[in-house]
Amino acid sequence: MSSPHDQSPGREILDYIDPTLLLPCDSEVWLGALQDTEEQDLLGHFVLPAGQGLEARLELLESHVAAHARTTHLPRDLFDSRHFGNFFSPFNVNTFARIFCRKRHYQHTVIHWPTFSLEKAALPLLMVVALTGATYSFHSRNGPGHITAARSFYRLADSYVFHELRKCVQGGASTSNIAESIELCQAALLMYALDTLLAGDEGVQCAAMTERLPALISTMRKLRFVGCRHDPSEDWSLFLQREQIIRLVSWAYGADCLITMSFNTPPFFSLLEMTGDLPCDPLIWDSDPSALESLRPFQDTTSYCIKGLMSWLLDDNMQSNDILERVPLFHLHIMLCAIQPIIFNLHISLSLPSQSDRLLRALATWRHLWGNAIDKLPDDQRKWLGVAKHVPDIEYLSRRIIEVSISSHADSSQYLKRVPSHTAREVHEFIREFVSRT
Repeated sequence: MSSPHDQSPGREILDYIDPTLLLPCDSEVWLGALQDTEEQDLLGHFVLPAGQGLEARLELLESHVAAHARTTHLPRDLFDSRHFGNFFSPFNVNTFARIFCRKRHYQHTVIHWPTFSLEKAALPLLMVVALTGATYSFHSRNGPGHITAARSFYRLADSYVFHELRKCVQGGASTSNIAESIELCQAALLMYALDTLLAGDEGVQCAAMTERLPALISTMRKLRFVGCRHDPSEDWSLFLQREQIIRLVSWAYGADCLITMSFNTPPFFSLLEMTGDLPCDPLIWDSDPSALESLRPFQDTTSYCIKGLMSWLLDDNMQSNDILERVPLFHLHIMLCAIQPIIFNLHISLSLPSQSDRLLRALATWRHLWGNAIDKLPDDQRKWLGVAKHVPDIEYLSRRIIEVSISSHADSSQYLKRVPSHTAREVHEFIREFVSRT
């Protein structure tokens, strides 16, 4: 699908997927009918008109971004005060935040919306939340106006967000600024996700994969976020802080794994370091702080880490399978991501033929587990699967990568040469040749 800026046919169209086509339109462009009590609780503090506090924060954001634009080597036309003020108006930002909240399942679920405040959020996060909501704001009556405007800010926002992330690391983490460090990492992860949508701009996408995500991963290591675990005795405040960290690391790990699959880029994370907890039940995550104590008895106390889960999946024995039957849906999602670097590393080390049967059995087990987990999911939760509904397609692609890699057809695929690429052209050609025709 071609970029809105370039509808002419060409090979570059293989690299572009417009996110607006992936989402259902709201019945009302600005808010739409609240779907249920959960929606009302999450969106309640966005329904009120934006106050003076938000206006002051946006003025401060503009001054910070303007100063950043003046002191960096960015093109001078990237920052225009009038254009910035019109787009990042209190009304627009409040609206975009609502849209993002409603469509949170289609993006990395790292923000705790019941406690999120536009007036208190770190400025980089405030900026990226607005841009993400605008990017997902398509409506049939209004067209892609806000989406086009949002994309014009991506380069500027990217530079600003990762500049602030570097300052965070240089300043060092402490108890007093850990909350801000978390929000800066959230902004960086969400900005990375936006960068990857600009597949028509190879420079931005290349930087996202080779500079931005590695910078975020390095920052999280320095902040000692990787390996974070919950403690049964923690209070709500500490639980929320740790859960935000756990979600950041989990989603960044998943993104790193999918880059390896899609672009043949060696992974930046090591599976051996993934010893931290995986995200909690969405029932807990989407709850108001006052409800935590009443919900805790229903929380699964079993603690899983991706390193342990992958060990069980690859073991392929009955005892491991019994344990894996209890694994939640999101954990299975991350497990499928985690198998991508394993396939990649075995392939480039010439070990894939000897390990292919083991990997194919693991994928078959995963598909069985995923089907059972979906069957157990209540009907009212299936509409919130977001990108997870497409995860089985990745399993099938993974299976075909293994099968073709050990076949006589391997030499005919540019993708299977495992040369790093900054576009998705090679994997698309592999899909067209070896997946779509099967």
